[in-house]
Amino acid sequence: MKPIVTLLFVLLCLGVQAREPAAEPSVAELSAEIEALKAKTSTWDKILTRLPEISGYVQTGYEWSETSSSFFIKRVRLNLAGAIAPKLDYRVQVEFVSPKIVDAYIRYRPFDALNFQLGEFKLPFSIENTEYVPLKYEFIEYPLPLRRLMGFNDVCGLSATGRDMGGMLYGSFFKRKDFSILSYNFGVFNGEGLNIKDKNKSKDIVARLTLRPVAGLQIAGSYYWGEYGADYLKRVRYGAGACYDRGPLVVRAEWISGTTGLPRDGGELDSDGWYAVGGWRVTPKLMPVVRYDTFREDASESASRQTNYTAGCLRRSFPPICPMSPRPSWARSHGTISPTCSPSCWWCSMSVVCCCGAPSRGCCRRWSSFSPSRCWRRSWPRSRRCRTTVSNRSSFRCCSAS
Repeated sequence: MKPIVTLLFVLLCLGVQAREPAAEPSVAELSAEIEALKAKTSTWDKILTRLPEISGYVQTGYEWSETSSSFFIKRVRLNLAGAIAPKLDYRVQVEFVSPKIVDAYIRYRPFDALNFQLGEFKLPFSIENTEYVPLKYEFIEYPLPLRRLMGFNDVCGLSATGRDMGGMLYGSFFKRKDFSILSYNFGVFNGEGLNIKDKNKSKDIVARLTLRPVAGLQIAGSYYWGEYGADYLKRVRYGAGACYDRGPLVVRAEWISGTTGLPRDGGELDSDGWYAVGGWRVTPKLMPVVRYDTFREDASESASRQTNYTAGCLRRSFPPICPMSPRPSWARSHGTISPTCSPSCWWCSMSVVCCCGAPSRGCCRRWSSFSPSRCWRRSWPRSRRCRTTVSNRSSFRCCSAS
């Protein structure tokens, strides 16, 4: 029995030792562990901010005419956008319906008054081609004057979705809380469309000047001068319009005209047209809209006039998003990166939604507590500002558009 007793005694001693409490870590050790975790988190955040933001959308529809009816796919696009440095970002957008790269550019934004953009992107001409990207636009097709005179289905034969290859300077002055009173765009382009080399030694020039006297209202004028083809055929465009888009009301109108050199007989063709749009946001997700647009391909021939009447109802499945443009300074200073917010909006980092207005008055509510429609009704229409002060910006989602 002696060996067995000895073995039991050893096991009991080991058991007692195992039940002895471990030594508690010191404050210095805990601080070191916390700092190590912070370093790992900071490194991971830096990696995430350098990765491109991936998004996309599909636009489908149905059309009926006297001779046919058909379902169709208008757009299928994939978008990659990101930041290389705090003032340097990029964007690449691919169209899959008729496969092509529609956007591929890099932007450098050192100052509010002077920024640079180089690559393939939308021409800074007209309000709708510049301010209203397809996801923000209320209709599937742009109005006739814009399509026929700005490279969508141009009278000169160009079909390039209102885009071209080149470089642009742009900036703004007299900044207010959520907008700038005066802004400009000036660009030099090939003049031949998407990813096509210039066919002559001439370069096309585009200029645009925008005045915003009050929030929501803009008055803009655009000018385009260029020569297309190996024969240096004339292509000149003019545009002027106004837009009010704030709160529930959307109203805009624009006149566009142009002179196009003809390859057939060396003559010139004068064209003009205008459009008017009106809409009312009944709820955050529902907006009925109407549009009138008319265009004369030959201004001297009244028979060449084509007029369209369009009515529809826009229903959004998601909260409104802000237009694609440079990241606001608030987001830069707090380390959050999103190239999808306009200068008048800021970004909720966890919800990936732009919020219009100053962060201290943020038009946001906790997503877990309020639905967008409830938040909207609570702050609309008596005040364009939400009434909740943002205390934890990472857990808020945009509920109201300014």
